[in-house]
Amino acid sequence: MLRWRHVLGLVVLEVALFVIAGVTSKSNHHPGTVSNVFWGAFLVGVVLLILLVLATGVRSLRRTKAS
Repeated sequence: MLRWRHVLGLVVLEVALFVIAGVTSKSNHHPGTVSNVFWGAFLVGVVLLILLVLATGVRSLRRTKAS
């Protein structure tokens, strides 16, 4: 079961990835290398976070309807 404090931890991780991606894209001599990796990790993380939150919401709705 995914708890909301875990979701909060994932949100903090996503914010950190976003900040790192922004910093590397502005300060990198080759702005397509490291920054693309961080942007990709950020986007994959956002999609996974949305899916986890939706799955948790559906699971809690099913649990309340069953009881």
